[in-house]
Amino acid sequence: MGLHPDGIVSLRSILDPKALTRLQGHKNYVNAVAWSPEGRLLASGDGDGVVHLWDEATKQSIRCLREHTDKILKLCFSSDGQFFASQGQDRTLIWDCSTWTAVCALNGPFPTQTYLPLDFSPNHRELATPDSDATIIRIWELKA
Repeated sequence: MGLHPDGIVSLRSILDPKALTRLQGHKNYVNAVAWSPEGRLLASGDGDGVVHLWDEATKQSIRCLREHTDKILKLCFSSDGQFFASQGQDRTLIWDCSTWTAVCALNGPFPTQTYLPLDFSPNHRELATPDSDATIIRIWELKA
């Protein structure tokens, strides 16, 4: 997978590195990606705060999430595929994957480094996010 400053996500096959699929739809650089647990969706987030959800089979954008006001830093799906988290410089949003509505907003401060973790717990009831200076990991309890 390659990320381009022109907003294109490039998918390459490990078996055939010359085969290339380009996912186009972002208007700004893409700096975060995440696969859904079953591999059906690829999420990509850009510098404008837009998240695209791509259908793996058709390679088409099937939905845009535009609730962030600043660049996307990290994306992740819960291992059961029920929830999706998008962390921007503005806030972290938890999405219900059945309706694609934001069900929770977590306010930072959050780091600007994209290499720090964002992850759901194995039981899908907590989300771990790094603090702004990357010295603290916050555990957020998600209640139904």
